[in-house]
Amino acid sequence: MNTDFIITAAAVVAVWRFSIGNYGRILPDNEITAAYNACHSDPQCSYFISGPDDFPNAIMGLDKAFTLDNDLWKSVDPTQEKIKNLVDNMTHRAAERNEFLQGYAVLDEKGHTIGNWFSLTGLDIAIKRSGERSFMITTPPIEPRHQR
Repeated sequence: MNTDFIITAAAVVAVWRFSIGNYGRILPDNEITAAYNACHSDPQCSYFISGPDDFPNAIMGLDKAFTLDNDLWKSVDPTQEKIKNLVDNMTHRAAERNEFLQGYAVLDEKGHTIGNWFSLTGLDIAIKRSGERSFMITTPPIEPRHQR
């Protein structure tokens, strides 16, 4: 294999990797979608909602090894009944708008899973490490970017 190609490819990957900084992302995940639709929560996560208590814009489970470094999210008890009510309400609201709900893996800046997420598709959010074991995670906008 061409050594110049390998060096160039490695440089491109390194520049891309380090240009991301300390921001994470959400990645669509069908298993997480199925878990939310089945009203299952992960006992290793603390759960939060963004938006109205009955019709949240998003549900997030953050691994209990980490803390959430903002007060924009509301903590919720992730009982099966509570998750069912939230998901049912979100599903009803999404259907009225002809939208879809999706589950996501919440990833840190290195691509490690730190939690799960459930919301409409097309949201702009930021996940930023704020400490060794803490993250600042923005709440989603009221309207996804494709509806604006």
